[in-house]
Amino acid sequence: INPEPFAKRTVEGDLGVFVNRDHVIQAMTADEREQLPADFTEGLQGIPEIPQGPEEEALILPLVRTCCREALDRHAGRITEIFTARGRRTVVRGRDLTAVQALIATGGALTRLAGVTSLVAELLQKAGSERLFPPPQVNVMIDKDYLMASCGVIARTYPEAAVQLLMDSLTK
Repeated sequence: INPEPFAKRTVEGDLGVFVNRDHVIQAMTADEREQLPADFTEGLQGIPEIPQGPEEEALILPLVRTCCREALDRHAGRITEIFTARGRRTVVRGRDLTAVQALIATGGALTRLAGVTSLVAELLQKAGSERLFPPPQVNVMIDKDYLMASCGVIARTYPEAAVQLLMDSLTK
């Protein structure tokens, strides 16, 4: 296993579905882009930060799916093969998340759109065997009040309050 840094950054600032829409569209696979309506990019222009109604939410959902896939890819390691003087060896590169029991979705669209839990479960179900993702049956929770980052900041001074605030914000 590769050495892991003690302090880890979990923020994926370039994966915002509002500010970074163009970047997220570029991160889509060719298959994902082919499934978009012809006027997708133009349709996004009029959508506010928080989509209003099912039509706007449906337009944002492909971006959310791509952001979730990218975040999972960045956080999880993979099994690869290397060639050594002793022959081919299988090694783990990155973090092994296969024993993770809970996955917390936080940030913008993940805290505001319906169906995020099933979207994450679908992505985990489709993961290849070389990826070290959490298992498909992982407990997916939503930080409904978008407090996780704030709780991390206040945890040093008020650890009990931070835990209570976060626990109150988590929902399935």
